[in-house]
Amino acid sequence: MVAGKKWILIPLAVVLIAGLWLMLRPTDERIIRRQFSDIEKLFKKGPDEPPLKSLKKAAGIGAYIADPCRLTLEKTNSEAAYPHKEATDRVILLRSRYTTLDMEIHDLEITLDSDRQAQAVMTVRIIGEAQGLDLADVQEVRAVLEKQEGKWLIAGVTVIEVLTGVAN
Repeated sequence: MVAGKKWILIPLAVVLIAGLWLMLRPTDERIIRRQFSDIEKLFKKGPDEPPLKSLKKAAGIGAYIADPCRLTLEKTNSEAAYPHKEATDRVILLRSRYTTLDMEIHDLEITLDSDRQAQAVMTVRIIGEAQGLDLADVQEVRAVLEKQEGKWLIAGVTVIEVLTGVAN
C-alpha cells in the first residue's frame, strides 16, 4: 500500500513543478516590464551623484536602446531617427542638466505583436530640478520594441498628443 502512494505522489509532484515553472518562467512581457523598471531606476538622479555614476546610469539606459531609435513627437508632427550613440548622448545631456531627476512609469500596457516585436503604452512622469527651476512633466508614451539578439530594445518612442482641439 505504501508503494502505491509513492506512485501517486510522483506524478503529482511533476505536475506541481511544471505548473510552478509555467507561472514563474520569464515571459517576454515580464522581461519588458523588468526593463522599464530598470530604466526608471537608472533615470533617477540624486543631488550628490558623482559624474562617473551618472555616465554609467546613462550607459545602462543606452543598453535598452536600438540602433537606430526613432523619436516621434505628435504635437509638433516631427520625427527623427537617432543612431545608438546619439540617443545615449542625449540621455547623458538630459541627466547632466538636472541636479535631481526622477521618472515614474504608470499604466504600462504591453502588447506582443510577434515573437520579435512589441509595443508598450504608458504614462511617464518626469520630475527634476536644475538651479532652482523645477521640471514636472507627464506624457503619454508609446514605445516600439524589437527583439535583437535575444534582447528587447526600444526601436521607437512616440510622445502621444492626448488633448487635441481643446477650446480655451
